[in-house]
Amino acid sequence: MSYNSGYSFPVWEALEYNSTGETSLWESGWGYVEFTPTRTFQRRYGGYFRDCRNFLRVVVRNDGFERRYRGTACRNPNGSWWIASSARVF
Repeated sequence: MSYNSGYSFPVWEALEYNSTGETSLWESGWGYVEFTPTRTFQRRYGGYFRDCRNFLRVVVRNDGFERRYRGTACRNPNGSWWIASSARVF
């Protein structure tokens, strides 16, 4: 297993182990984050295929402020994950 320090460990863990549609929830003093892989597929990069996952990330603060993001993460050859794209959903 490999961990990309660009991610929080819970996000890496969800990308690695959650089934499609399975949501992980992390709480903190300021609110919580929900992270759900929504699709798993392979994408060609540099002459070979990489495992990729689309995801939905929801960030909710204690004051009710909420942001939703959709994105795609792909596995590097060394086994770590990186975010290939991410955008806020309105």
